[in-house]
Amino acid sequence: MKNKNYLNVYGDNFGENELTKNLIDYDKPEKTANSIVVFLSIPSYLDKRIDFNKNGIKKWLTENKRYLPKSNTAFKPLSKRTTLDGILFYEAYPTGLYDKYYRYLHLYKNAITEYGFSDAYIETYRRQPPNREAKDKRFFVFSKIIGYFWQFLNFIKDYYACIGVYDVLKIFVNMCKTENSYLCGFGKGWLEPYNPEYRLFHKERCVNKNIQIVEEIGIKSLDEENIKNLVVSVATQIGNAYGQDTPRCFNRNTHELPNYW
Repeated sequence: MKNKNYLNVYGDNFGENELTKNLIDYDKPEKTANSIVVFLSIPSYLDKRIDFNKNGIKKWLTENKRYLPKSNTAFKPLSKRTTLDGILFYEAYPTGLYDKYYRYLHLYKNAITEYGFSDAYIETYRRQPPNREAKDKRFFVFSKIIGYFWQFLNFIKDYYACIGVYDVLKIFVNMCKTENSYLCGFGKGWLEPYNPEYRLFHKERCVNKNIQIVEEIGIKSLDEENIKNLVVSVATQIGNAYGQDTPRCFNRNTHELPNYW
């Protein structure tokens, strides 16, 4: 964790490491991403060394393609490579920017899992929003972050069962360079910040330099109900950091996450 820069949430280099430095800007792929989101799952005991070439694990990773990164889907494989510490799946940019990506999933030999992405970040100075107050603002796409987090939890539930890890997990949600940013990408029934009727900008600016949320749960407790509760808890905390009493990534009436995320 220390050499990955996930320990000091107040640091200027929070979240900067050899994997996240290859995340590219969603609007300008030739540019390194300015703000990113990274999920981590860390088992209690890190003495396990995983052999990804074992037939059972290799077969599971091949057959469960819905989990690994691919364009427009959080967990499907497009490119992969081995690393010193494990195996890396990522969505490579298609025009010659080798080893540059919007999303990646790194499976470590000691059973740590890391999922990072940059496609949930928007800078409106490159666009023309209908609401003047939204101009020249930075946004994190709330529903996308929570949708990816939900998929991440379902992935680690099945992945740890496959490799035989049943420890207590620490789950980290890291959002880098959040200060003076806002949220967008809400569920049905909530006004988007781009709407001319939206009037909450000054109340909903994040004042935290970075955000780190830490949850703890046993792997055997990762059933459908507990996963949903964990998702709601993380969404609520992110919403609180942006001045929201109720997380707006869910449908305002049904409290469900939008299907397209």
